[in-house]
Amino acid sequence: MVALMFSFFTSCAQKDSTIYFKEIGWTIKLPSDLKINDSVNVSANHEQGQKIVEDETQHKIDLSKTKNLMNASKDALNWFNLSYNSSEGITNKNWKESDSIYYDLIIKTIIKKLPGKVDTTTSVIKYDGIEFVKYQASFKISDNASLTTCHLATFHNGHTIIIGYAYTDRAIGDEIVNILKTSKFTTVE
Repeated sequence: MVALMFSFFTSCAQKDSTIYFKEIGWTIKLPSDLKINDSVNVSANHEQGQKIVEDETQHKIDLSKTKNLMNASKDALNWFNLSYNSSEGITNKNWKESDSIYYDLIIKTIIKKLPGKVDTTTSVIKYDGIEFVKYQASFKISDNASLTTCHLATFHNGHTIIIGYAYTDRAIGDEIVNILKTSKFTTVE
């Protein structure tokens, strides 16, 4: 009982973590209820997701130049992911076309895999003066639960920066949006 109480109070006392990603010049504050996931498991999940998209769309995806910087989650349906791509030939002028093709493949896969209506929106949003294209999809996963997935992308410091997140818990969705609103970008030399 004492060990259980100690564990509870220790977890309640955990503080948010400030994380700087030097590769892209970005600082975020990660809430304590989102835990950073093991890179081996994240890599396996990405490979599985890539295979599902390729199988459903019959389109080969080359993610060899994409580097995952962080994946954090509360649980399997409430998560935040950050990666970047430094592919040759991708520039400030053509990154949007490349990214939208990738996102379209993801949406096609979701529609094929999940029965029912999928609501999608596309918008432009700024965080710390950096403009992101935001793709959002929301759909029912059960009679009383919905899942919202968001894919944000921008070209900054010579890289396509890709932020993905999903939530069924609106409070987690709000926390992730707050991560983005309070983040800071710097120029990388």
